[in-house]
Amino acid sequence: MREEKSVNLLEREAAIQSVFAELDGLVGLVSVKKYVRTFVDSISFSIGKYQSQGRDRDVHPGHFVFLGNPGTGKATVARLMGRMFHSLGVLARGHVIEVTGADLVAPYRGQSALPVQDKVREALDGILFIDEAWRLLPEPGTAMFGFEALDELLTSMENDRARLCVIVAGCPSEIQRFLEANPAVPRHYFSNRIVGFPDYSAEELEQIAARTTLGVQ
Repeated sequence: MREEKSVNLLEREAAIQSVFAELDGLVGLVSVKKYVRTFVDSISFSIGKYQSQGRDRDVHPGHFVFLGNPGTGKATVARLMGRMFHSLGVLARGHVIEVTGADLVAPYRGQSALPVQDKVREALDGILFIDEAWRLLPEPGTAMFGFEALDELLTSMENDRARLCVIVAGCPSEIQRFLEANPAVPRHYFSNRIVGFPDYSAEELEQIAARTTLGVQ
């Protein structure tokens, strides 16, 4: 049994290092790479501590905010994090369901809970990545009922936190409006998990273009 456990630990470490290699291979994103490594190290430490104490305690992945303009690698990093959490054993599947905030808002009162519930069920044991998350908020003077969707999402983030990681993403100014819509949101759900994605420099864009031409991700 001990030998089998050692093999599993070695396989897990190999899988984690494989994802790190892909992360490190991305152009730019130095601060993002540092954040992901630090966070994964923290989760690994918690898992090891509980195991050494013989305590059967789940370590949850938590929820995140990705701040960045379009095309700054947010969805790519989310997919890598899904695989990382799966390798760590904190998410059973580690798949990523990608939607926009608008996808989760119905045009009629009382209906917005349904699309949120559907996507949460689809994302369980993995990541629900919500781009343009600010679209969950109702626009002034419209008939959109975003707060219903947001309330349902927050309920799922709490009740399903052992099986679900939610990443809300978008431009910094719009996401700030999203966070300020409910003061409890950043404090309770995203504390220390707000990650900034800088714009690529001209040199980095040239590297990305060259890789695309050669068929390299």
